[in-house]
Amino acid sequence: MPRFLLALTLTLTALTFALALTARAWGETQLPHPALRGFVEGCEGKPQPCWYGISAGWDDGDIVDAAEDRLIEHGYILVDDLPPIEGNKRFRVFHPRVVGTACDVELAYWPETERVNRINLDCRNLNLRGGDLLATLGSPDRARYTYFSYENRSIMLYVGSILNLYTSLERIQMPPVNGPSGFPWRGLMPEWKHCQIWPESCLPEG
Repeated sequence: MPRFLLALTLTLTALTFALALTARAWGETQLPHPALRGFVEGCEGKPQPCWYGISAGWDDGDIVDAAEDRLIEHGYILVDDLPPIEGNKRFRVFHPRVVGTACDVELAYWPETERVNRINLDCRNLNLRGGDLLATLGSPDRARYTYFSYENRSIMLYVGSILNLYTSLERIQMPPVNGPSGFPWRGLMPEWKHCQIWPESCLPEG
């Protein structure tokens, strides 16, 4: 009997271990929130920043009409094509066809080149947290008060506060208007603590 119990215990332990590894591997392939799949779908091998295969940048941004087609393929509808503001820049605004399933999208582009210069995501209509984005994109390079900054991806996340992972995600800017800024990322801690330990990281910006 003891030999049988030992064999049963070893079998159940091995099975539990295998199931745990399988669940972990499967979980690592899932995005924390389905609204964030735009960061991975179609972005394999694409220049960053990227959203549903759409790249944004001064010279290498995608053609705005092609970007519009991709958004429509992923359940978006065009709701506005704003007249020129910020000089000659134009903006096309998209909402998800099913309300509350994805961030609203604004494509900024120059009429002269017809290339997407910036992608702005408004996520305030979703129950998204800053931690959801950090789980998807990894640790940021910089942070300050209400934003996380990713230099290699040229992404800035605006949140309610950087003090905890449950803070609300408000909007995402790709690439940031003013480029990388903030103090070097050291983890979740108050601003004064960063300044106390690394005073050079708290010099006035600009």
